Amino acid sequence: MLKSIYVKNFILFEELELVLDKGLTVFTGETGAGKSLLVEAFSLLCGKQASSECIRIGENEAVIEGELKLDLNKLDEELKSFLDSDRAIITRKISKDRSSSVRLNGQSITLKQLKRLMKDYVSIVGQHDYMNLCDERFQLSLIDSQESNILNELEVYKTLYKNYLDLKRQLKSSQVQQNELSKDLDLAKFQYEELYTHDFKPEEDIKLDASKRNLKEVGKGKKIFSSLSRKLDELATISQDISSSLAKLTEDELSLELHSFIQNVSLNSSDYSNDCRVRSQEFELLSTIDVNELESRLDLIFKFKKKYSVNSTEQLNDIKENLKQKLSHIDQTNSDFPKLESEFLAFKKKLKKQAKLLDTLRSGPIQNFQELVNNALKKLNISFPQFTVDLKYNEEDFSDLGSNSIQFNISTNPGQPSDTLKKVASGGELSRILLAIQSQSPNLSVIPTLLYDEIDTGVGGLTGNSLGDYLAKISERHQIIVVTHLPQIAQFSNNHFFINKKSKQDNTEITVSKLDNPDHKKELERMLGGESVLRAVKV
Repeated sequence: MLKSIYVKNFILFEELELVLDKGLTVFTGETGAGKSLLVEAFSLLCGKQASSECIRIGENEAVIEGELKLDLNKLDEELKSFLDSDRAIITRKISKDRSSSVRLNGQSITLKQLKRLMKDYVSIVGQHDYMNLCDERFQLSLIDSQESNILNELEVYKTLYKNYLDLKRQLKSSQVQQNELSKDLDLAKFQYEELYTHDFKPEEDIKLDASKRNLKEVGKGKKIFSSLSRKLDELATISQDISSSLAKLTEDELSLELHSFIQNVSLNSSDYSNDCRVRSQEFELLSTIDVNELESRLDLIFKFKKKYSVNSTEQLNDIKENLKQKLSHIDQTNSDFPKLESEFLAFKKKLKKQAKLLDTLRSGPIQNFQELVNNALKKLNISFPQFTVDLKYNEEDFSDLGSNSIQFNISTNPGQPSDTLKKVASGGELSRILLAIQSQSPNLSVIPTLLYDEIDTGVGGLTGNSLGDYLAKISERHQIIVVTHLPQIAQFSNNHFFINKKSKQDNTEITVSKLDNPDHKKELERMLGGESVLRAVKV
């Protein structure tokens, strides 16, 4: 339960401290007095995002603080670590000059932790929620809240759905990739096969150019090197004869020098003779080359270098290897796709099974839910309500909430056909329908404090009486806080606060005061429009 709220330097509030009790608490005041600003303060205490614009003009910091009485059994271990009793002090500071802060019993916590704490203790219902009642997702969440096992299975489904979407994206990406690669497949195959067939060798173009130049000197070169080889052979023979003759002479200094010189001549002549013979044979080999074939091969290499925009046969070979790898990748992609598709279909089957389980679970409480809501609506002065829930299962239609579509329908007048809430219900009826639904919600029944803003929109007369009476009955189980302009609701209050805006020449301030019984009656008279009207109201 919310025990108190303290507000300082918040928009038009200079300083305010309210002690909140059990039962039905109402806040009233003139239009524009600041009731919505007080609701905003409650919202910030529950974890709503804050802006420095909410700081009172001329101040540097706004403070909103609340005291809660907790049920420690409802808290997770992380939040329990901030507490040493069932008393919790939540403090929010919004600053212009430094980072804003959130504290629980003096210890820093995150906004996410604050929201997690407050969602089990305070529920704020405003105009946005009444309009949300026409939203399909909101309607489905109300059905899911009827039984805890539905929420548990919904979490299982959401995990499966997330994985399903991941697989679906992978499959689509693989399909797109496969289509793109398939467009290139024929061209890649053709290019690889022609490069593979022609089998260009490293530096082949350079070697062929050299051969082309050498062909011009084949005849002359063969003749010269062949002649040189013969003459060097003759020189080697002569040198050997001279060497033999010198060997017969007396070994004086001259003969020894001549003998050494002639031996070197003989050896060198033999070596160079062999070199010239090899060169002559090379020219002989060149003479067997078909000049037309050589020219044709060079033309082919030139054409392929130009076609692939390269400068060498080495680069042509690089392109061939890249094409080989590309073809291998395409083959791998094509072989992976069926496997991924099979995995996706298997997962889709699992998701469909879980979606069907959700549909079965959701269908279970609908009949009882309809009866409870219709009974509650009668107490709220809708005499002949026909509230129904149309839940449909769409086997191939998945969303993050399952495969169900839902529609809340109602007829509020006898003889009128039932139709969607959006088409049939007025603003005042929507607020009562939501109140009827929430009062039957097991999840809401465990939240100690319920704050209703603008629940009386479009409501008046006896309907206001019924609404006030219903809220009073709920306040026997909950702490109910209502911001209202209806005296029919305010008359049932256990605690009545009056909101007033005081404007001076240089500033404006909102004050909130608790009314005792005489002042409570005066405020009801003001709301009704005069003392004579007040006598018709039981207070």
